[in-house]
Amino acid sequence: MAEKKTAKRNYLNRQQRRQQLLEAAATIVDEQGWPGLTMISLAERAEVSRQLVYQHFPAIDELLLETIKHLFGSLYQDSQADFNQQPNNIEQAVQAQHRHYHEDLSAGRVRALWTILFTPYNADEPIAKAARMIRRISADVPAAAIPGLVGEGLIDSQRRHIGFMIDMLFWGSYSLVSDGEMDKDSALELLLWMLKRFKSGDKAGLPPVSNKPAS
Repeated sequence: MAEKKTAKRNYLNRQQRRQQLLEAAATIVDEQGWPGLTMISLAERAEVSRQLVYQHFPAIDELLLETIKHLFGSLYQDSQADFNQQPNNIEQAVQAQHRHYHEDLSAGRVRALWTILFTPYNADEPIAKAARMIRRISADVPAAAIPGLVGEGLIDSQRRHIGFMIDMLFWGSYSLVSDGEMDKDSALELLLWMLKRFKSGDKAGLPPVSNKPAS
């Protein structure tokens, strides 16, 4: 009688399994946004048991935090490096940041980041802790360039607050592009003009003319 062959199962070590789960979580968020990410949906997408998901992420707030780090950790590291390398040339750092938002992220990922930054979650919602964390990270990204933009003598909290507001300028730019009000080159040009205006006042001259994208 022929010997029955059994298919070999692809076993993963703990770190590999965690990475697989985070990739699956990222795919859910890309497709469905944050409301779609639950312990059950992750188990189904990754084709594992709920028990295994809980072994890696004991609570939903931990799953959300780790998914955010997985989705955006390298983005924020790259962005902060851009500003740290160009503390006296914020325009160059801004151009790199503009590229990150408009070229390096998928539309679903941009929506996910936008949502986590701007939704006024109730304090008792699991995602509220994650939202506060990502907002603090956003505030720190352009911190090195803030003194060159608005002057020296700021305390750390002021640099963080202004840094967060500067980061929000990118989202205003992105929204205008995604709504079809401007093309991305015009948005970048206007953004750079605004920063020059901050630095030099009236010397920056009149703002550039904005163009809508070609239909």
